[in-house]
Amino acid sequence: HAREEAKQLLANLEKDHPKLFTSLKTAFANLHTESFWLQKA
Repeated sequence: HAREEAKQLLANLEKDHPKLFTSLKTAFANLHTESFWLQKA
């Protein structure tokens, strides 16, 4: 049930702060890309 609540919370956050969410997603994407390249090096 905790996961469902978290999903609901995230959905509400996304509705209330779409810009924040976009920048968070971008930040995560960048993090994943960086760690990916670090592992390959």
